[in-house]
Amino acid sequence: MVLILNRIVIQSFAWIILATFLGTIMYLFWKVVGKFVEKCGYVDINYFIWKIVILSFVIPFSFMYIKKIEKIGMYGFDFYNTKLIVFTTNFLMCIWFVIFMIKIIKFVCPYINIYQAMKMKGKTDDQIQEKVEIIAKKIGVKRNIQVVILDQIKIPMAYGVLKAKILLPNRVYREKELKYILYHELTHHKHKDLLWKLLENIIHCMYWFHPCFKDILYQIDQWRETHCDMEVSRYISSMKEYFSTIIQIAVEERNNNAYMVGLCEGAQLLVVRMQRMEIYLEKKPLRRTVTVIIGMLVITLSSVTVIASTKGFANGYEWVANKTASKEAEVIVNKKDYIEKQRKYNQNKKIVTKKETLKPGTMEPIVWDVPSQQRAQTKSFYLQKGDNINITISVETEDDHEETEVEIGMLENDQKEQYVEKGSEFDHIFKINKNGYYQLYMENKSKDKVTFAGAYSVHEKDEEE
Repeated sequence: MVLILNRIVIQSFAWIILATFLGTIMYLFWKVVGKFVEKCGYVDINYFIWKIVILSFVIPFSFMYIKKIEKIGMYGFDFYNTKLIVFTTNFLMCIWFVIFMIKIIKFVCPYINIYQAMKMKGKTDDQIQEKVEIIAKKIGVKRNIQVVILDQIKIPMAYGVLKAKILLPNRVYREKELKYILYHELTHHKHKDLLWKLLENIIHCMYWFHPCFKDILYQIDQWRETHCDMEVSRYISSMKEYFSTIIQIAVEERNNNAYMVGLCEGAQLLVVRMQRMEIYLEKKPLRRTVTVIIGMLVITLSSVTVIASTKGFANGYEWVANKTASKEAEVIVNKKDYIEKQRKYNQNKKIVTKKETLKPGTMEPIVWDVPSQQRAQTKSFYLQKGDNINITISVETEDDHEETEVEIGMLENDQKEQYVEKGSEFDHIFKINKNGYYQLYMENKSKDKVTFAGAYSVHEKDEEE
């Protein structure tokens, strides 16, 4: 159970690291290329690519690739959980989780407040509700959108993922003003912008440590509003009157929420939206060509990034695992020295080895180059009755000799070899029958240098069962 939990934590850590790298590359790419597309007036393309950027932080492209190449030992990649890796990943993931939960709570609280206010003090207006149904039918919104009038808000906004609503301040509206407001907020519901904004904010809570994430949210908010303006322009006769209405509302005090999409997000964004709509209305019809080119660039970049980042991570992870494990485990002894040590032991009747505990669930990798006629041993570690130690080893020589002679086994307290196997592949579970200190050993009896590669781990009896 401990081993499984450690692997889950390590793999979750790998997921976040790889997704952070891919998402950052996509963000930097579109931050540059998007300016060109913006000048061409392609609002829908820009909004779509920014959605791809945000999704690249959660869709595990790189993680799926690293799982595909995952193998054991020297022949590929494996999530070896050495002591250093287990401690580091557990420590970092605990910090990440605590801050993630704090961010989630801060994110949810305003939504709860507005929900309670709407439930206790929300009002309806039959005339406005009738206009909503007419406009919704016109623009193709099939959901039942309810209008709620609240004193607690200052600007109109779309609200709700499951139960869609339009929230309006408690004031008197002119007919055209109300029409533009309803077109805008209903279009947000049509595009499922509330669901996207919910997803974006959850991802933001996940990547609270990312220095560029606020700008990513700012960019996608910009293009969401511009995309909505573009859709509304197909149903109204005057964009000038439309933006005049928004400007009048923009000067009012606003009280927005992460679950809501308001009619205006500030003066600066409003100016950007007006400039983009002006370019959009004058753009040349090159949409299909531009879309194909950009799509190919995004696919190529993401593919190269996934492959490069995954291989880089795998190499770095294996390097750390091998370095941290070999310093703790590898003890190469000459065969003659070992025999002499064993003879002295039989005379003195005592163990002269370093005592250290190998915690259940901890996997230790082995990549040992053992010269001819020499033996490699782990340090002595303490095991309890009922524990099982699993060892999987592959043996390789420089010239791939099939007649390679090796011995792989475990030493008990009394230096007795409990189990020995000769061959090139080794996979065995040692059953521990009594408390004491044990060592694993690999001996090279052939004429050439031999590489032992694999891993060993300890499991408690309950885990195996």
